[in-house]
Amino acid sequence: MQSEEATVSPGFDQYNQTDYYKVSVAGITDTNVSLSTVWRFLNGTEVNGQLTINLTDGRESVENGFWAIYSANLNVGDPIRPTDDRLTVNETDTKTYADSTRQRNYWFIENEFYDVNDPTQGTLRYDFTAVYFDRATGMLVNLNNAQSGTFNFYHFYLVLVMTRLSRGKF
Repeated sequence: MQSEEATVSPGFDQYNQTDYYKVSVAGITDTNVSLSTVWRFLNGTEVNGQLTINLTDGRESVENGFWAIYSANLNVGDPIRPTDDRLTVNETDTKTYADSTRQRNYWFIENEFYDVNDPTQGTLRYDFTAVYFDRATGMLVNLNNAQSGTFNFYHFYLVLVMTRLSRGKF
């Protein structure tokens, strides 16, 4: 924590109680991908969900749902969402996962934010997000998000640990 006034947001501690978060592709229609999710906690409880994400603009059918799936076969410089060119693929590299070597695309963003309700702007928050996704399928493989500031600090790191490849797709 950066300040004596810093607090943990309600419900934030649940992230530290996560056993796993499973995302399964249920179907694909045009640019819409239907996903099923299972969030399993260390105490054995599970939260199941369904959502659809539009790969063209990133819109989700569920607010704050799983967003880290992208169009396949993007190249360096391509926008990660075709209707929004603010974020682009920064680089492509190769990484070995289990027994296969995969090409990954990478994008990142760094920003500073202030609480809009604070006229003094004394509530600075620095946010860094780096995302690696499989180039052939568009599926997230690594996510690194760190936020720090006068009112909070956290570091969230997510790594794909298991997948089932079918015809070159997740």
